[in-house]
Amino acid sequence: MALPSAAVLRRTGYRAGMSIGLAVMAFGAVLFIPAARAASYPLFLLALFTLASGMTLMQTAINPYIVCIGARESAATRISIMGLVQQDSWCVGAAGVQRHDAV
Repeated sequence: MALPSAAVLRRTGYRAGMSIGLAVMAFGAVLFIPAARAASYPLFLLALFTLASGMTLMQTAINPYIVCIGARESAATRISIMGLVQQDSWCVGAAGVQRHDAV
């Protein structure tokens, strides 16, 4: 999905591409609701593919955007920090879900 994502970014730019990626991810997440209600495996696969396509679009937009917003010499550091923050956010999100399920 990287090549189609690059084509979208060429037309829209990085900022709009990030917004489009987030919207595609949200749509993919919402598709899980009818997939669960219908107990349809093909619909689950479609929802997962849509969600992953949105993630791919966001990652394809974010990495070059992070490079462009500051000095090129510190771009690798910014990308590394972004990766660390992303990993921590997954941990915090998982902890929040577990806490919500316990209530």
